[in-house]
Formats: sequence, C-alpha cells, structure tokens
Amino acid sequence: MRRSADPERERVWRSAWILTVAGEPLRDGALVVRDGRVAQVGPAEVVLRDNPGVPVEDRGDEIIVPPYTYVASATC
Repeated sequence: MRRSADPERERVWRSAWILTVAGEPLRDGALVVRDGRVAQVGPAEVVLRDNPGVPVEDRGDEIIVPPYTYVASATC
C-alpha cells in the first residue's frame, strides 16, 4: 500500500453510515482519501487497522457518500 509523504494528503473519514454504489450501506464504516482519491472503503475496524497513523476525521452520525465515476460501455 503506497503512503503519501505529506500526512495532510491522506485522511480516514469515519461515519455511522457509508453509502456506496458497489453494495449494501456500511454501518460504522470508514474510507481513506489519499492524494485526492478514495483509496479504501470498508468497515471502520478494518480501515483503521490497515491505516495506522493516518489522521481520522470522525463524522459521527453523518452519512458519507463517496464520489464515483459513471462508466458505460457498449458492445457490438
């Protein structure tokens, strides 16, 4: 896992709920933003374990909805 040299460029955001387009809502979830991109999303326990020393922003009962990119493809 790559680490940024600037600690201000990475942060863990923790919240009661995280909504993703990839699956069910995560209760007590967290995500890591590294160099302006979402690097990891998952249960808070796992994300915090995988990212020791990264500053944590706990958003309490707020709902976090990470940005996503819509990709469409057509096959002929």
